[in-house]
Amino acid sequence: MLEHTKRDNITLAELAYANELAISGRDKATIDAFLDKILGAMQATVKTGLAAPTSTLPGPIKLKTKAGDVFKNAMKEPLPARRGIGVLSAAALAGSEENARGHLVITAPTGGSAGVMPAVIYSLGPDGAKKSQQKLREALLAGAIVGYLCKHNATLSAAEGGCQAEIGVASGMGGAAIAAAHDDPPQISANAAGAALEHHLGMTCDPVAGFVQIPCIERCAFGAVKAWTGYLIARNEVSANRRVDIDSVITALAQTAKDMNPKYKETSEAGLAQSLVLC
Repeated sequence: MLEHTKRDNITLAELAYANELAISGRDKATIDAFLDKILGAMQATVKTGLAAPTSTLPGPIKLKTKAGDVFKNAMKEPLPARRGIGVLSAAALAGSEENARGHLVITAPTGGSAGVMPAVIYSLGPDGAKKSQQKLREALLAGAIVGYLCKHNATLSAAEGGCQAEIGVASGMGGAAIAAAHDDPPQISANAAGAALEHHLGMTCDPVAGFVQIPCIERCAFGAVKAWTGYLIARNEVSANRRVDIDSVITALAQTAKDMNPKYKETSEAGLAQSLVLC
């Protein structure tokens, strides 16, 4: 894909547009309308989750929601960096808590990672970096490319590869999306995605009591923050000097998924699901 962008002097988003136009037969306006629908859903689930009063999520865990509290307290932070991390984390918690409530679910790429991409998009939109609607579309397309590559060369499923395949891939998608929204070259998107995904490798899926709550909800917040971290590293390093490329990371994801003990693949038979006692 990077070779295509270099050959034709296009962005990752333009590559994705060309693919959608060729395969679907639809025009750009129709594709943009669908992208806007996705973007609207992502922003809506974050805003709804942030505005929701503190409550107890369904199920035996009796987990209290915290997105609204984290957001309110983050907004009081005088230091911009701390405020930004807090708001991003709150947005991810909000999206994931909405999933846990049984409300709108953003599968980007999965339900377990429902808070990551919505938080990234929220952080790029009117309440964050204030990128234009077109830039948000391009961010979504760049993220989709990473999701596509992981799906077809590794896995997106926690049942097959653990949480690295869900939160890890979502974080990689977010890293690419952030770079695209900032008009950085395709190589920066690739490096940001690779960095974000790389640092989720080996992550297990061990949901307590079989509910997508612990550790899933907080894990979405960490995935969103890692997406930004991956981007900031990629943006500020010499891109040609990056030693680990995204292809190598995706290959490692696939191999790690094969080697992982089956108990850590969404079975709730090990890890936190066993060590955390509900009473």
